[in-house]
Amino acid sequence: MKCLGAAELRGPTCTGAPPIPSREDYTVEFDVYPGPTSQGQRVLFPLFVTFDQNSKGSAQSDKLPISPPAADQDTYPWYTVCEVPVAQPPDGVGQPVMLDAIPRPMGAYQSLDPNNADCIVVNVTGGSGNAVVDFNDVELQPTETPRRPRP
Repeated sequence: MKCLGAAELRGPTCTGAPPIPSREDYTVEFDVYPGPTSQGQRVLFPLFVTFDQNSKGSAQSDKLPISPPAADQDTYPWYTVCEVPVAQPPDGVGQPVMLDAIPRPMGAYQSLDPNNADCIVVNVTGGSGNAVVDFNDVELQPTETPRRPRP
């Protein structure tokens, strides 16, 4: 296995990972769902992250819709972010690379999706609507399978 670096939405990188220049400009899709799980939901919007020369990447979405909590709620909206574990080659030239996507929830307002361990659930707090989610990727060789069971 090779560490491909971090494919993340604005956050820390895969520290200690050797750069893999051959994956520069590959793109990974992240799907954003409304609510505290991806199960049974339609994708709200995709977010595309392109790896740079150090096999790291980041992207920022438009501001998420935020509204004050309803009278019977004490939290702001929840969103779920899931990585599509395939790195697509630049300009469609070359072979896609299968990934083992490893979500890394951070802080009290993030957790793994209880119905899909490859997704991070985010409770967007405050008025800014800013949240950082972190995923690390390991490149799978053609005969390898992901290290952890998928639901």
